[in-house]
Amino acid sequence: MGLRSLAADDKVIQKEGVDSLTVSEMQAACRARGMRALGVSEIRLKSQLLQWLDLSLNEKVPPSLLLLSRALYLPDSDVTSDQLKATIASLPESVVAQTRDAISQRRGKIDNEARILAVKLEEAMIEEERKETAEKAPPAAAVLTPSSASEMLADLAPAIQDKAKVLTPASSTDDQLTSADVAALENALESIGVQRKRLLIEKEELTELKEEMAEYQEDIQELKEFLDSSASQQPQERKRLVLRESKGARRLFLSVNRMIQKLDGTVDRLEGRAVRKPDEGEEKVVDAEEENVSIEELIASIRRLQSVENSAKLQQIVQLLGQIDQDCDGVVKVIELLSDEKIQMSSKQMTEILNLVNKEEILEMEGKVEKALGQAKIAAAHAAAAAVNVALRANPTQTISAEKLSMEEDLKSREKKEEENKGTKKE
Repeated sequence: MGLRSLAADDKVIQKEGVDSLTVSEMQAACRARGMRALGVSEIRLKSQLLQWLDLSLNEKVPPSLLLLSRALYLPDSDVTSDQLKATIASLPESVVAQTRDAISQRRGKIDNEARILAVKLEEAMIEEERKETAEKAPPAAAVLTPSSASEMLADLAPAIQDKAKVLTPASSTDDQLTSADVAALENALESIGVQRKRLLIEKEELTELKEEMAEYQEDIQELKEFLDSSASQQPQERKRLVLRESKGARRLFLSVNRMIQKLDGTVDRLEGRAVRKPDEGEEKVVDAEEENVSIEELIASIRRLQSVENSAKLQQIVQLLGQIDQDCDGVVKVIELLSDEKIQMSSKQMTEILNLVNKEEILEMEGKVEKALGQAKIAAAHAAAAAVNVALRANPTQTISAEKLSMEEDLKSREKKEEENKGTKKE
């Protein structure tokens, strides 16, 4: 997570510019990247950060290798490229073998010798670890028997009894969200998904019923129109052709319509389609088909399942969901929860992860926007050049601005260079 955070910070700093950072921010950035931060001038801090950004973003050097090079070589006498070479040379042979094997697999060329060497080195490391653990284990003679251990504790008990302080057990687990809490969130989301799926099925059936009722009305209306048209042509037939609807059919039609109206109101309430804010007069529409879940709905589902009994844990979950809810409308987008790894995370760590994910999403969106703008500029330039060519062909004596002429000259020079390159290739 730390390396991902550094990569995201690098993109943000490059976009905003190193000059926009204050001295304290530059010191914090250099400290996080393993570079000197205290007792260094502002110019030196800027040069360090610019060098890091160039290697990280332009040269595509991994942040892990940059951190190792900064940690191993703090003196300024060596060139950065030499530091990187020396850092790579100082890596263990097992890491080099594994890296070669991974690179060969990515290129599609499997090097069996490199793979065998990596496996042998890994087996040797495992054997060394076993020997070290065996050496660190206490000998059998030094192991205390239960009787001797109880005697020693009995001898030391009077001396320690008065000096010992009774410590209250720290409730450290209350400040952490375990994998069980995350699993409770997943179960709550699954139950909400099942309920919404059932609601969607019922809604589709209700829509089909409404369509059938509408078709029934259309059929009756068509029959009436047909009778009216035939009666206008043959008035004597009007008395014989009379469309009669039974009382039972009419009552059934009215009762079904009333039921449909009631069900529509119930579906609207369950779906949460119209949500009125207390401080605003307008209604905000929330589409239930999107992957949006309200925080109150999620907490109510957790309480209904009784998977989290501690109210303090529920409050922490509400706070974390509030971190995801950036627009503070009480509705959050369903994200992939961190339950695969059986780890315990504090609320602070979870907040850091959420901030990192939000930062990466913003950077990705900005990159897509910049790419789209670049393509639009290229298309506009081609369109302008085409317009200049059309204008010149239509009226060669027409005066054209200097910008359009320079654009046309630039395109012509590019075409000439391409033709020259093709000619040299043929030769």
